[in-house]
Amino acid sequence: MSWLVGKMSKQINEVTIYTRPEVPIGSHPVETDDYQIPTNEILKVFAAVSRWIRLRVTGATIYGRPRLGKTWMVKFLEKNLPKEIGIEFPIHHIVSLHSKIAKEEEFLETLLMDMGHDFALSGKTSAKRNRLLSFLYQQGNANRFRIVLLFIDEAQCLDEQHYEWLIDYYNKLDRLNVTLVLILVEQEQLNAQQLVFSHGHADQIIQRFMNEEHKFIGIRSLEDIHV
Repeated sequence: MSWLVGKMSKQINEVTIYTRPEVPIGSHPVETDDYQIPTNEILKVFAAVSRWIRLRVTGATIYGRPRLGKTWMVKFLEKNLPKEIGIEFPIHHIVSLHSKIAKEEEFLETLLMDMGHDFALSGKTSAKRNRLLSFLYQQGNANRFRIVLLFIDEAQCLDEQHYEWLIDYYNKLDRLNVTLVLILVEQEQLNAQQLVFSHGHADQIIQRFMNEEHKFIGIRSLEDIHV
């Protein structure tokens, strides 16, 4: 018994006391809403998108019901995909497509603004188009994979005309050996929109931007956050 008491006393003496760090009020990640929890579902999406990039898939869809955390999922992918792929490459999150009438000038402005371009609103439509293509080419040409990844949030807001413009941008960049990869993120009606395109004359939209898909289901049980 004495040896056990002695061992316990030694362990107590060796206990390291940790003090809680002082975090200024209002700066903790929980307070600033600047934190990410990689749930099992997010990790599944992460694996799928990583595979799409390695296979140079030019377009795919991630769809699910509203309020499941798809935007947080995109933020996690933005931060961690380059580490997984092994190179730094440009990733842009396009979030503000809500025009009821498709106008290329507004579309170009949205893309440039959400990409952080300093001159998104300057010039005529042709100048903005050239500015976008030049910006994407410079970024794509600067990485070994020669790709630029675009997450388009609220993708159900896109109509056929938007996709026609995206195909045009894709083709121009492709001639310069830069691949534009689109990941369309939104609600389940995006999947229904694909069906509408398949019955029309828009097969090239599906083949270019909707040739892979993943249904995002969010958190359904406690086990879904055990990673």
